[in-house]
Amino acid sequence: MTIADPCVTCIINQSLRVADAIDADAALTQQLYDYVREASKNFDFTRSPPEVAAEVYETMARLASKDDLYADVKRLSTAKARQNLPLLHKVLACSDTPFITALKIAVAGNVIDLAAAVNFDLDEELESVFHTPFAIDDTAALQTALYGASSLLYIADNAGEHIFDYVAIETLQRCYPNLHVFYMVRGTPIINDVTLNEA
Repeated sequence: MTIADPCVTCIINQSLRVADAIDADAALTQQLYDYVREASKNFDFTRSPPEVAAEVYETMARLASKDDLYADVKRLSTAKARQNLPLLHKVLACSDTPFITALKIAVAGNVIDLAAAVNFDLDEELESVFHTPFAIDDTAALQTALYGASSLLYIADNAGEHIFDYVAIETLQRCYPNLHVFYMVRGTPIINDVTLNEA
């Protein structure tokens, strides 16, 4: 997928979220916004949004004199996710279908995307996810594929979500003891994505 106009708007708006995340003063907030708005005029529309965003975040980090713009946000997301571990383990222990429950736990973790939405009620989201059927249910096909698989590549997303991923992965490995799971994280910080520092 190549970058499109809505992606550009999103990347520009991210500059304001970054400013908020790092408690930037008015001058730095304006500097970040002006940089991204100006840079957006020269975005290469043959490239993907992550490719474009990576360069933008690298420059914003330099302007803000920070290695990881979302370090504090990631710490808070991870802490909040860890608070829910007892509930997640209890739900799994009571489940007649641990495989399905593990997948739903991974889905529930997706609500911890503070780069997309700052306000969320995690307890409410957990309740909703656990009692909502999958819109597209390919679990049977996934189970069949995993029975014959020796390895699984699991791609990480956001900090905090990775705690839910770990619970899901532990369950998958109990269901499929011969399955080797490889968890892929970002090589460098971008938004609130998981890196080796958080993993």
